[in-house]
Amino acid sequence: MRKRYIPVQKRWGKKIPAVRIRPGADSELKNVFASIGVPEQAEFKPDPFQLNAIEAIEKADCLVTAPTGAGKTWIAVQSIAKVLQKRKKVLVCFSLKSFVQFEIS
Repeated sequence: MRKRYIPVQKRWGKKIPAVRIRPGADSELKNVFASIGVPEQAEFKPDPFQLNAIEAIEKADCLVTAPTGAGKTWIAVQSIAKVLQKRKKVLVCFSLKSFVQFEIS
């Protein structure tokens, strides 16, 4: 018989046992997810602050700040597309490797 070991994660010097849960192990979650459903397809409508930001970026260099999930990436993509349509070059710098992988995929 082969022994199975659960890997131990270290965090701040303390050992924390890893938790392994099989997919579908919690039948109650299936009911919760089934009740949520899938939202209907809808046309994307940018928020006024997004349109204002794009307008400001066209006039001068800007720094767009907003909470997570507010739509900053959409602003960047739209602004970059406008520059590329003019056959100009764009340099995009990311501070997080995971964000780069997310955007490329």
